[in-house]
Amino acid sequence: MKKILLNKTWLLMLCLAAPLTHAEPTGREILDKMTDFQRSITDSAFVKSKLSSCQYGIKDKRITCVEEPRVKLLEAVGINDGVNRKDTKSVTVVLEPAIEKGVGMLNYTYDEAGKDNETWLYLSALGRVKRIASGNSEDDSEPASLFGSEFTTEDTDPGKLDEYTITLLGEATEAGRPVWKIETVPNAERAKKTRYARTVLYVDKERYVSLRSEMYDKNNKEIKRMITSKVDEIKRCLDGALTNHDESSYESLIQHDS
Repeated sequence: MKKILLNKTWLLMLCLAAPLTHAEPTGREILDKMTDFQRSITDSAFVKSKLSSCQYGIKDKRITCVEEPRVKLLEAVGINDGVNRKDTKSVTVVLEPAIEKGVGMLNYTYDEAGKDNETWLYLSALGRVKRIASGNSEDDSEPASLFGSEFTTEDTDPGKLDEYTITLLGEATEAGRPVWKIETVPNAERAKKTRYARTVLYVDKERYVSLRSEMYDKNNKEIKRMITSKVDEIKRCLDGALTNHDESSYESLIQHDS
């Protein structure tokens, strides 16, 4: 009888403990894992990117370019550096069009909270190097466009996770895949450097990549949206698009190994 009671007690303990071993991760834990994983697969990788920009209109409920797209071909490489290799140094160079060939961008991204990332632009035609703003308010300037595209320094410098309040809003489906829906809101210091009052990310639950990002201003108006349309076998985001609702402009991105 004593043995039966012990067995029942043990089974009860297992049942009570089981939910703890399968606890849903927090929004911060999900973004930490996503950031670490993406950092690991891009270390020392050469990547070519094709950017196509245009003004858009809506036709048959779909976004359509209303002008000939402006196309740029870029090549980039980055390495991880610093403590625990959580800092990143990257170089991006314009290959086409010919008139912009050789224009380059050097970017240092730091993991340390409170330490601003740094970006420099090399203007090949002038033989000059120019440091460009990573945010806006503190530098008293708007974030700079990257090579004339819809992507800005603010889009590639999202800040550190410690600079945000991160909330797991729930689960959803994006492009037929289960995702976590996560909201990030900048703290007071980060808010001085960004025009985004909040961002909502849709993170693939299996692959830990963001399939969709929505950026909102201080009036809770969605001003930009990024969609990932292709993820490769090692879970790199290859193809995607950025829609700038404020400017009615559209940017497509296609990436592949050099």
